[in-house]
Amino acid sequence: MASARTTRRRPARPGDVVGKVAAGAIGALLLTACSPSGMTVRPNPETSGTPALVVGTTERIGSLDPAGPTDPASALVQAQVLPTLLRQSDAGGDAIPDLAETAEFTAPDEYTVTLPGGLHWANGHELTSSDVAFSIDRLREIDDPNGAAALLERVTDVDTPNAQTIVFTLVDDDDESFPLALTGAAGTVVDEEVFAPDALTPDRDIVDADAFGGAYRITSWDSEGLVEFTPYIDGARTQRDDGDDEEGQDGEDQEDQDEQEEDASPRGVVILTRFDTSENLALALRQGDVDVAFRGLSPADLAAARGGASQSVIEGPVRDVHALALGGDGPPPAVREAIALLVDRDELARAGYSGLDAPLFAFLPDEVEGSLDLFRTGDVDGAGGPDAAQAREALDAAGIPLPVDLEITVDAAYAGDPIRDVLRVLEAQLERDGLFAVELTEPAPATPSPTPTITATPTATPNPTRTASPTPAERSAPPVFARSVVPDSADPLATLLPFLRLDDRAPTQQGDLDLGALQRRLAADAVAIPLLQGAQTAVVRDGVTGVTLDGSARLRFEQIRFAANGG
Repeated sequence: MASARTTRRRPARPGDVVGKVAAGAIGALLLTACSPSGMTVRPNPETSGTPALVVGTTERIGSLDPAGPTDPASALVQAQVLPTLLRQSDAGGDAIPDLAETAEFTAPDEYTVTLPGGLHWANGHELTSSDVAFSIDRLREIDDPNGAAALLERVTDVDTPNAQTIVFTLVDDDDESFPLALTGAAGTVVDEEVFAPDALTPDRDIVDADAFGGAYRITSWDSEGLVEFTPYIDGARTQRDDGDDEEGQDGEDQEDQDEQEEDASPRGVVILTRFDTSENLALALRQGDVDVAFRGLSPADLAAARGGASQSVIEGPVRDVHALALGGDGPPPAVREAIALLVDRDELARAGYSGLDAPLFAFLPDEVEGSLDLFRTGDVDGAGGPDAAQAREALDAAGIPLPVDLEITVDAAYAGDPIRDVLRVLEAQLERDGLFAVELTEPAPATPSPTPTITATPTATPNPTRTASPTPAERSAPPVFARSVVPDSADPLATLLPFLRLDDRAPTQQGDLDLGALQRRLAADAVAIPLLQGAQTAVVRDGVTGVTLDGSARLRFEQIRFAANGG
């Protein structure tokens, strides 16, 4: 396979200074309050010494440790403070170096990454290939069922011949998607002198040890409310000339952005604050208390931002996948088939997401090469529409009494408020012809799910012929549920893995990385039923520039510039 060699930009120069924080800024920023509703009190630049960029979200931060679950809020924070070997360009496409200096296939089954010399963590510890190997080993050792460890099952060996070189030996030859895996949690590097080798490291331990090597350090930490970031001028991405980020931008757009940035603040302190509702986040954005809203806005607020003059909507190249997942030990095949035949995806997209999302008939988004529309065939009109007559026939043939009771539990704390609208429409679709009796419920507040899921438990009799023992993911959640999959990289396997885990189907053997075969296996048993695909979005107020969502679905704080008096 012909593979281009990618090379990073210049190393850091001793005189480089990016976004210095004036004396007294940290103390002033620590006084920034977050009310129960999530409304922030923006620091006064006259007392803090620097304007602060405020980013708002409704997502919960699961863990600072990249070996944990790969939820969107955790990935957002990790992307600012921990380096990844590779990243994907803002326009998508191939993986390019981030922490790495070079990365290339040196043999059909061998991928070699080199690091620049002289790298250090913020605490002064050396950052070498040993940290990389340690990070890979602990990710696989911890093997969180909702983490990225399974993406590394395609790696048979990790060798570090010297302090700057890492050689990955792969199961399959010419695994072209493997570099994309290294743009997310699977390629995130941690300090081996701080992180535990066989268990998740507590967030407070990471913060107290200053174990950061990204563009920022965390100087104040509250996973439920406010997180404060200050620039780390020796971090991996601040050592790179970011000219590549503007590649493909036309001259007129770049000229406009340059003019806006003349009066914009240099990179400085960033405050990430969590809001309890999308309404509060939208209000803070309108009032100028938030500069960037990342995930969590309602469809109506997104639509308003698209049509407004004071806000802009930024879309990333990676799409979420919303699916009703039934698992391996869920209802019998006839019930699965009936649900699939009753779903009207066009109606879900129109009513639930105000046209901002699109119908999905595959396990992978439409733009992913190799995505198969396996749920578009077998219907009445040939375009993926519902077929109630065929659904009734499937249930009658299996002798299943009607209506089939179906309980859907909505964990809006992780899935977001808008999912309620989608499930209300889905409820009506399933009940429309008398085949199902659906009840929408919510879990007890004290026991939220650890991942962005919506749990659904049918009362139909389980398949008596199935004898496989439950997987770790099935033991931690009911065997039938719906899920919003937010991949942390553009590796197609990152999107498929949550569905593969439902039936213990993670690929581990040579040849298992055939995306077509994996999708057909999932569809054959209707382990999951895809519903919608939605773009990753961020909304910015007027005066904020440089906001991009890269191909790893990550918002990079260091690229953002903003007018200091935006409020």
